Amino acid sequence: MTPIAHNQFDQAFSAGRLHEAEKVALIALEQSADDWNAIYLLGVISRAQGDFHGALSRYHEALRLSSQSAPILRACGIAHQQLGEFDQAVSAFAESLREEPESVEALNSLGITYRKMGKHHHALYYYCIAVNLCIESAYTALQKDGLVRTAVDSVGAKGTLITQAGFERFSRAVLNTPYITIIENIGAAFDALGNSERASYFFHIADTKSPVDEDLLLQIYKKAEQDAGLNPPSAGATGG
Repeated sequence: MTPIAHNQFDQAFSAGRLHEAEKVALIALEQSADDWNAIYLLGVISRAQGDFHGALSRYHEALRLSSQSAPILRACGIAHQQLGEFDQAVSAFAESLREEPESVEALNSLGITYRKMGKHHHALYYYCIAVNLCIESAYTALQKDGLVRTAVDSVGAKGTLITQAGFERFSRAVLNTPYITIIENIGAAFDALGNSERASYFFHIADTKSPVDEDLLLQIYKKAEQDAGLNPPSAGATGG
């Protein structure tokens, strides 16, 4: 699909003109029968119409033609999740993470799936990794812009300092990620576990758009890992 056609699809789809968006994808497919992107976008249309089986059929067809499997696998996971096929959803998200281990979207979706399965400790584990990646991405942006510096205290211990301008930039950068959504999901997981104190804390963080206590996040991550019987992933773990 050409960039122009893709832009036409995006505009029509965003405006809710699904028939028009579908027509754009079908024309692209007529021009190139192995256009995996057009096939994938037809799956997106099917999903928007509530036809999750049709979406999966298109996604699997696109997978056979594309080397960019992670986004399509995430879409497969969401479709399986909507169908209540949670084991298949977990498998799709996990496979996508092998290709893109720091995908916040996949980690959050995996957490949502586990929460739907009643596996709340599994959910917390993946939510914590996702939140930490949101924080790390904002912090990395500050470092690139020189808004973070190393400081040494009176006893020679090193630490990092963020300027006031840097802190404001950091807050904006974090809020440009799915941070708030995932914080709300953590609150929902604690609510389901009957831990009203923790649930209230995370809902408050989400409502006020405040920074989470990273030490608490690490504590929750480690406990969730232990309670769920999980091993830490090779990349993107909290506390790194």
